[in-house]
Amino acid sequence: MIDTSSLYKLPWTNDSNPNGWIEPTTYCQLKCPLCYRGVDLEGFKPSHTDVDVVKREIDDLIKLRGVRTITIAGGEPLMFPHLDEIIDYIRARNVDVMIVTNGGLVNERMLRRLKKRDVARVVIHIDKFQGRKGIKTEEDANRMRLELCELFRKVGGVSLGFALPIGLENLDDLEVLIPFFKENADVIDLVNLNRLEASMTGRSLDSERLDETALFERVSKLYGLDYCAYLGKTQSGEISWLFAQAVFSGTELIGSLDKQAFRFFHENNYRGQSGTRATAGANMTSRLMLYAPFNQSLRKMAFRFLGLNGKRGKIGLQLILLINTPKKKNGEWDTCKGCPDAMMYEGRLIPSCLLERVKCGEDILAG
Repeated sequence: MIDTSSLYKLPWTNDSNPNGWIEPTTYCQLKCPLCYRGVDLEGFKPSHTDVDVVKREIDDLIKLRGVRTITIAGGEPLMFPHLDEIIDYIRARNVDVMIVTNGGLVNERMLRRLKKRDVARVVIHIDKFQGRKGIKTEEDANRMRLELCELFRKVGGVSLGFALPIGLENLDDLEVLIPFFKENADVIDLVNLNRLEASMTGRSLDSERLDETALFERVSKLYGLDYCAYLGKTQSGEISWLFAQAVFSGTELIGSLDKQAFRFFHENNYRGQSGTRATAGANMTSRLMLYAPFNQSLRKMAFRFLGLNGKRGKIGLQLILLINTPKKKNGEWDTCKGCPDAMMYEGRLIPSCLLERVKCGEDILAG
């Protein structure tokens, strides 16, 4: 079990939160198994949301939550015909934009288009279960991920993240995934791993559910890092979101932030500095180094960096985020407290991952 006393408890609430979530389309060119929006189901009918409705949702998220970043997801958001207009609408309010995509439409032309519109980060979901041509294993998927890494290096100016669900069936794939993420830490600044929970979609898994502790421990061991921050859950004492902030010299992991350093990082980069981006760049790294004399984890990293001698590389940050997705406890949904991925639905703030349950009549609000 993770000792939460050693972690910084993030102070996010429904009305004070750095993140918001919109889904302007359910069109998608893939049919991922157990898709949260049911794209893989027979008879699914995709649709685009009216652009004025999307703008009202953006206004509500900014008004109700004070968000610093709005994530555009779907469906496949790059298929939304008014994407540029929506990005510009968000950026005009000094709010960052993050896009979650399957990566199928991400080429140099598209990436330069997103860069021109000042998108802060693109998070790409690729895994071996999506039915992509030539991808049967995570080794295959890493070849596609590598092509994207090279594209983001070439274009520059847009942060890159990767996300995928993890269940018992692919837990061992972390042995392939994590070395890849570490080897490309110069360009990958976010790794998001979600514990697979099919019941959120109203469906069930063929296999046993993955215990979140097994996921937490495997990732920590394979990375060689410690966790630093967390969010709780509404119905239990469980962790919902668990964070580790890895620090690299080039592709060499030199350590991870402890809770005091992460609190400094969070309050300076996400809350305290007006106009800062939702992604951490060189400016934030320099602030952390100034804090090093006062923090043990940073001092250790400084010594490790100096010990690299001629092998030293550029200092970079990679955020590792593990999400212990909601499940039912005593007939109630045990959701993420201060849900960072909450969205507007019929005038109410709900967890985006439970949208299909809400559509079926369940009364679920963001915690």
